[in-house]
Amino acid sequence: AYKHGMEMLAGEVEQLLEQDEPVIVGGDFNVDARQDQVDGAMPDVALGALGCKNAYRQTGFAGIDSATGTHENTSRIIDYLIPCGLGVESVQIVGGDDKKDVRWWHGSDHKPVATKLVAES
Repeated sequence: AYKHGMEMLAGEVEQLLEQDEPVIVGGDFNVDARQDQVDGAMPDVALGALGCKNAYRQTGFAGIDSATGTHENTSRIIDYLIPCGLGVESVQIVGGDDKKDVRWWHGSDHKPVATKLVAES
C-alpha cells in the first residue's frame, strides 16, 4: 500500500513539474528520513527520480542532533519537506532538541519543521 501511495504521489508531482514551476512536497511519511534510502517505495527514492531531494538530505542534516526527531520525543524524522526545483539553505526542527519544551507542538505528536528555500542556480 505504501509503495502504491508513493507511486501515486510521484505521478502527481511529475504532472506539476511539467508546468516548469517549483513544487514543494510536505508531509508525515512515517519513515525516518535518516533511513529513507533503504527501499524504492520511500519518499527520497520515489521523488528523487524526478530530481526532488528532501530538505534534510540537501543540508546533510546540518544542525540537527542525531537524537532529535519530529515525532514525539523520538529521534525519528518522519515529517518531510521535499522541494523540487528549489534548493535548501537550512532546515530546522522547531523546539527540536528540547524534549520538555512542548510549547511549539502542543496538541500534536509532531514538531514543526522550518525550511529556508532558495532558487536553484
